[in-house]
Amino acid sequence: MAKLGAVQSPGYPFPPANPAGNELPPRRKLILDTIREADAPMQPREIASELHLHLNTIRDHLAALVEAGLLIRKTVPHAGRGRPAIAYMTPPGDTDTPDRRTSNALIVMLLDHLDETSPLPEVEARRMGEKMGRYLATTLNSERPLYLELLRLAQDWGFDASWHSSSNTLTLGSCPLGLEDKIRCNLLSEIHAGVLRGVVEGTGHSLDDCKTVSREDGTSCVQFLPKAFTNVV
Repeated sequence: MAKLGAVQSPGYPFPPANPAGNELPPRRKLILDTIREADAPMQPREIASELHLHLNTIRDHLAALVEAGLLIRKTVPHAGRGRPAIAYMTPPGDTDTPDRRTSNALIVMLLDHLDETSPLPEVEARRMGEKMGRYLATTLNSERPLYLELLRLAQDWGFDASWHSSSNTLTLGSCPLGLEDKIRCNLLSEIHAGVLRGVVEGTGHSLDDCKTVSREDGTSCVQFLPKAFTNVV
């Protein structure tokens, strides 16, 4: 597989060296505040119309806010025919803190390390996730249905997660890191899929009865659960 380039300037979301570094340019802060106050994810054209700014200007600022970890992209249905549109929202919890950005930076470093050192990085990422999932299984509330505990875990990670009872499917929506690099996205998706598998296995359920799907864009992965998993852990 293609390898990532040199990592001298990887764009890791490190916290600024001083508090003043947290200040955003006025126009960028205005865009961020507008999205924060919206009732639903906003598309670039909607933001441009509301703020009376050029669409290209909006797109430049949105890209910078995503890179900084202050916004995430979300696929939304198109108003008419055509491909789904891209909208922007603040991460669940909207925790723009140095601790969160440092944590995100470490995750990105881990993804890069896997890609650079492992002959099978996707397999290794899935195994790492499964190991973490087996540990998390020991922390679950045994009096609640497994799907509710999985949903809680996903939301704690920062995913736009939802449970679909008609198909017994747990969907992890927008990736909390808002990554753009496809290699990083794919590896992160494999880790998350592995975590879900590890939780299922760690609670005594058979992996033969479930299915995990890691999507190529890394923005989501899906855990399909049999009806039995709606029972308590």
